[in-house]
Amino acid sequence: MTNTATLLEETVKNDWRIIPDRAPRVGPLYAALTGAPDASDTQEALTWISGNYTRLLAAVEDNRHAEEGWQFAEALHGWFVTCGAQADRVRVYTLGLESARESMTPEATPQMLTGLASGHIGTRDYAAARPAAEEALSLWQEYGHQAGQAAALGKLGVIATGTDRAEEALEHLGAARHP
Repeated sequence: MTNTATLLEETVKNDWRIIPDRAPRVGPLYAALTGAPDASDTQEALTWISGNYTRLLAAVEDNRHAEEGWQFAEALHGWFVTCGAQADRVRVYTLGLESARESMTPEATPQMLTGLASGHIGTRDYAAARPAAEEALSLWQEYGHQAGQAAALGKLGVIATGTDRAEEALEHLGAARHP
């Protein structure tokens, strides 16, 4: 196994240990993970990603035109949710999106767009978040992926809330419950 493949496999395992029940997950390495990690694994996984963070950012950059690029970005999701670093999140998902658009995995693109919307929401750049979430929703709908649709609708609800459009927020968040 190559160094990149080993690093990706370890990153995926550690992401899963941080938020084991997150949906959607589309990277192929997640399929091999079964059961539930021990609750004490979360801190250990966060420590591992933190200790390898610079290396992981470089791996996303180095693989932005390879299948592994979007998979590294997806595998950093739990760390970003837990530790913040939203400006880095925008950069990682932007690079992951380059990889996803070239990928043979159709769900990779909406997954990266959903993550990119989350990063923009985290930096309060709702104008940039909206088109990413809207494109993600359109693609998730095209693929009939309910968990993806719910995630994108949730992002649109948060964007509407952040821009003082309460009625629209309620519509999106209500639709996210039953996509």
